[in-house]
Amino acid sequence: MYTICNNAKNKETQQWAYVCGTCHKGYSWKKSLLRHLREAECGINVKYGCKLCSKQYKRKDVLNQHIASVHSNANRKSGL
Repeated sequence: MYTICNNAKNKETQQWAYVCGTCHKGYSWKKSLLRHLREAECGINVKYGCKLCSKQYKRKDVLNQHIASVHSNANRKSGL
């Protein structure tokens, strides 16, 4: 379940257009909230770990972004 506010995010009051009813995390875009709800992001444990460092993530796409931005040089050197 989620709440829709009447206005988009207001930077001064930090109001969001879409808010998760479980963890109260706010989103500007409905599609972002729906992804959050679909993946139950607020209720799941970490399940994707980086093999190059100790970082862990709830979502595979975020892990892939981490690897690309943080370990891009390591990937080239190791042949990954």
